Amino acid sequence: GSGAFGRVHQATFVGHHYYSPYPRDARLAVKCLPRPSAPTPGPQRDSLQARELSSHLKVSSHPSIATIHQVLFDKTYFYVVMDRYDGDLFEAIVDKGVFKDNDELIKNVFLQILEAVEFCHSNGVYHRDLKPRNVLYEQVGEQMNVRLRDFGLATLNEVSNTIKCGTS
Repeated sequence: GSGAFGRVHQATFVGHHYYSPYPRDARLAVKCLPRPSAPTPGPQRDSLQARELSSHLKVSSHPSIATIHQVLFDKTYFYVVMDRYDGDLFEAIVDKGVFKDNDELIKNVFLQILEAVEFCHSNGVYHRDLKPRNVLYEQVGEQMNVRLRDFGLATLNEVSNTIKCGTS
């Protein structure tokens, strides 16, 4: 998929080195962000990408926030290596109808999102773009685990002068 600043590709780790951070056949997602030296669509992109990465890395350890494993780079891109999930909450709600007549699942998922947001706030990170597309899910039997993602509009300021943020 693609977003405002980059593309996300599915990946599978096929290495077998003893020093590898991933198990063989690990399902991964790699977010590719153009580096500052690459042609830019706007002058603020560099600081926005740095803010996104630093905000996300600051809270990546929480079980309900998408984990960043590594940030790699070459001359043109930053490569952000994360776990890959089954889809996003919008897809689960609209396309798959997984919450229909399932109050317990709704409550469980909502509590996971609240815990993630509380963790962000307690660590001085304010997401500012909460929506179903920015919550990934992983189905494990009857259980659904969710992960907050996309910290592109996040701020480290409790009060922000930015009037407009989020998806319009």
